[in-house]
Amino acid sequence: ISSQTLNDFQKLTLWLEEEKIRLLTLDKREWMRRFDGQWFVKFEDYCEELNVNCEGVNSKNKGVVCESRLRVLDRLL
Repeated sequence: ISSQTLNDFQKLTLWLEEEKIRLLTLDKREWMRRFDGQWFVKFEDYCEELNVNCEGVNSKNKGVVCESRLRVLDRLL
């Protein structure tokens, strides 16, 4: 998975939170804007709050990660 694909996934989930979902207050979603090593750790907590299974979204297996990210995006929509 290219870093661009990862960045696109992170940006899309940030957009969904800011424009549609709005679970977090503005200050609590600051971590979503920092695409660092802790992003997926916090994203797992976020998904848990939304009752969305995010297993595999940070997998090293390209097939698993693509399918998992699409599944998560589908649930977030």
